[in-house]
Amino acid sequence: MNDFQMRKNTNQVIRIARGPFEGHDITRLQIWYRDRDSGEYKPGRVVAFQSEMIPGIVEGLLVMADRNPRVDVPKQPSSPELRDVLLGILKVNRIPMHWEVVADILSKEAPKVAASKWSVYNCLLAHPNLFQQLEEDVFSART
Repeated sequence: MNDFQMRKNTNQVIRIARGPFEGHDITRLQIWYRDRDSGEYKPGRVVAFQSEMIPGIVEGLLVMADRNPRVDVPKQPSSPELRDVLLGILKVNRIPMHWEVVADILSKEAPKVAASKWSVYNCLLAHPNLFQQLEEDVFSART
């Protein structure tokens, strides 16, 4: 299966996986939660559907994104802008850092780059050619 993961909150991630199941091309959106005792992620709620439905689901999500009422959220920086600033932070510090520390540094040193902590995490995950994930939540700049 092909996987994509994004953090939902500090104790949960959303994993999207696509692959064969009983002869069908299936996509699964599943919440995984961190077990308090072991610290490992365990499967939670899941929504599964035939992958041919993806374009319709994406269209529906885009419609929902344009509907009112909207929550006023600061404008997110463009991906290249955020990516470049995060790369600079990790290169200057020259040590592996937890993504939340990187987000804190970003908010203090580059307040004009108004990025949520989750957009920082997802940007670090989305650019494996620039950022190396050393542990579950620890990243460094690739050299």
